[in-house]
Amino acid sequence: MLKKINVSLLFVSLLFSQAMISTSQPMAADNAEMLAMASLLPDSDVAVTIDADRILNVAAPSLLNQDAKKIGHLKNLLQTIENQIGMNPGEIRQIAVGFKLPPAESKDIFADSEFTAIVRTANPNGNLLDTWSRRIDVIIAFKEAQSPSRRYMDAFKKFRDFKTENAAPEKIAAANQKFEEFLTKTREIETTLNALPKSPATRTATNNLREKNQQIVAELNNYTALLKADVDAKNYRDVSINLLNRWNSVTVDDPQNAAKLGAILKESKDIYPAYEKKHQNAQKLDALLGLLDPAMFGAVQSADQMTAASDATLTADINSALDAEISLALDKAADGLKKLPTAAAKRNQALNSLAENLDNLKSNLESKSEELTANLEMNFVSPLESVETLPTDKKKSKTFNELLKTAQREETVNNRRMLIFDIDKLDDAPPAEAKTDETAPIPKKKTPNVAVGFLDEKTMVIGFEKTITPFLKRDAGYKNQKVVEMLGSSKNSLCAFAMNSTIARRVYSEATKNEGQNKSGDLATSVMNKFARDISFYGSMNYDSNGGATNDITMSLGFFRDTVGGLELPEDSAETEKNRSVDDTFEIAGYLVGKDLFYDLFNSFKAVQASMTFKFEKKKVAGLIRKAPQIIEKILAGNTAPKKTAAETAKIPPAKSTKLETVQDLITAPQLYVDLVKVFAGRK
Repeated sequence: MLKKINVSLLFVSLLFSQAMISTSQPMAADNAEMLAMASLLPDSDVAVTIDADRILNVAAPSLLNQDAKKIGHLKNLLQTIENQIGMNPGEIRQIAVGFKLPPAESKDIFADSEFTAIVRTANPNGNLLDTWSRRIDVIIAFKEAQSPSRRYMDAFKKFRDFKTENAAPEKIAAANQKFEEFLTKTREIETTLNALPKSPATRTATNNLREKNQQIVAELNNYTALLKADVDAKNYRDVSINLLNRWNSVTVDDPQNAAKLGAILKESKDIYPAYEKKHQNAQKLDALLGLLDPAMFGAVQSADQMTAASDATLTADINSALDAEISLALDKAADGLKKLPTAAAKRNQALNSLAENLDNLKSNLESKSEELTANLEMNFVSPLESVETLPTDKKKSKTFNELLKTAQREETVNNRRMLIFDIDKLDDAPPAEAKTDETAPIPKKKTPNVAVGFLDEKTMVIGFEKTITPFLKRDAGYKNQKVVEMLGSSKNSLCAFAMNSTIARRVYSEATKNEGQNKSGDLATSVMNKFARDISFYGSMNYDSNGGATNDITMSLGFFRDTVGGLELPEDSAETEKNRSVDDTFEIAGYLVGKDLFYDLFNSFKAVQASMTFKFEKKKVAGLIRKAPQIIEKILAGNTAPKKTAAETAKIPPAKSTKLETVQDLITAPQLYVDLVKVFAGRK
């Protein structure tokens, strides 16, 4: 069944089609053209412009020193994006986006907001949506064909990523020696038991102890078998890497992709069982060696002692390594047999106590053995017996192209073509059957319709129907002067943004919602908060093609406030002298300022504006461009990887600290973007 295509995909995907980068293409547009586009936006709280043509065809090739090989990698990246969303970013020339927040009391930001995107394409846009939706169907079919073999590729990658850091040959040899010593102690216990007097009074207790000792031998043999397990998977790793390389080379447009994916799937299923077995052995072996590592358990015990130092039940061997526990229990049994009382009653009591001691050890060994298996099942990929090619008799649902046509209707507004899309109709899932023993479900709220208006053959406006209809109806002379002023402060901008004071007020309101009113007389706080709440922000990423070799990219950030005057002393501070505070001052940044003087000076301002500019070295920005595919791959891998257990996390070596000398070092560090995605995705 076709997955539901959500609104965000529709918004994003409409912005792209099929075009290649040209290193010789002249500068496509200047600020005047971008500002002319932005001036068409309706009243907006946030406005953004992107000169994609200059980014891809002018700035990027220049930053890559016009290196054909590097530019080829950039083209491959765009092709990768096209194979994911159906359209290539190279088709876009310019974008201007406006977003207006809903009223503060609105509970549905998506439904009540206003979103408008003006998109200028390199090629005519008349059949763009039909071409895109057909491309989406090709991509969906390809991903369905990929799905069975993809699961094997993911499993093989998980196998390769697992490293048995503790499984060095010397550690395995040392562990084998320890278990041989343990078995020697059990044989000594058996010998001592056989030498005990065959008194009927002690026979039951002696047999019970002998049985427990034999059970310990069986458990030790189970652990020893893990140390001798076959974990050599080098050949399988090499084969799986070859399969992955072949798998990655199969593209959506390859006419033989189905046959190639089928062959890769068959080979994957052939090697998977043996590879899985070796990997399971390696995981168990690594976990067992961890249980025998006193350094690891010493660290755990230290942490426990710090957090539970007052716990009277904490003993020295709570978190001791496994070998210490085994050795302690066997030594206690051996020493106890040497010191048995001669009286039958006391001897029986001592033998039963020693048997209980060995029974506790047996239970502990069983528990840790189960823990090894439990951790394996929790962290290991699920068995893939059910992975097969898709059944040929599967009932085919509507294609996305068919759904899009079903969901759309066409209107003419002010002599301009407009397509309206009913987003709810893009979900081809069958409606849930109503149950007779339940009340009728609450009707689902209607998703706002999306609309696309065609301003000319290469310019579209995209948003909700409620905003696009009045957009097309307005007079030809319309101009959003406020957006032009906010975005027009920079030159040669590749992208720019402006955010008015509504955003700042909304953020401030949320931050102070539960803090209550300011205390009486807290003038500095109330004055500065009122000042900060009415600030508008702007910024841009600028590129000067005639700039210096190391300073081609600059970033500007700033804020402004149209009017500053109008602040008055609170009424409680304007009373008679006898009721006013003796100290009629407040502190700002460590300085004492008279309240009256502060207000007089503050109200003398007509406007406030400030800005700062960052310059970036060309080679660092170029390095970030070259690493873009790896960044994307790492983000995707991080989003799909299972979370590590505490034991696995403890084995990860501490990250090397990196000294960031400048802000540009931070912004051009690839890991920053990986971490940002994790933060926004809610991953810790």
